[in-house]
Amino acid sequence: MSGPAIELAFGENVDPTTFLDALVALGGVRQPDEHTDGRLSRGSGHVWVYLNPEEGLEPKTQRIMEQKLHGPVRSRVVLDLSREEGSDELALGLIWAAAERWTLVVDTLQHEEARHGILTPEELRSRVKAGDAHP
Repeated sequence: MSGPAIELAFGENVDPTTFLDALVALGGVRQPDEHTDGRLSRGSGHVWVYLNPEEGLEPKTQRIMEQKLHGPVRSRVVLDLSREEGSDELALGLIWAAAERWTLVVDTLQHEEARHGILTPEELRSRVKAGDAHP
């Protein structure tokens, strides 16, 4: 069952193969089906990965992302989380691994909720530690 989605926006061009290598290093798989670029699963939790989505960004969203990235958005990845237990932790693991390699921001796609939105990895980490955020 598909649940919430998260978008990662990168301040540099991220090679799809390199991103999927990072996913595989965490135990994920490449192209688990014809519509999905990657999947990370553990138990009943799943995160489906879609590289460089075709949909454009809303101007306001793009502006906030670029402010936090200190430059243009060059690559994007969508993480689609299952509603099952453990999916949040899988997504966070992938976010932390990506943040070690690339400059990125995390869009929780929940802009209507004041405590969520577009976050740097540091902002997300602080909120997770405080128990105030899920990816």
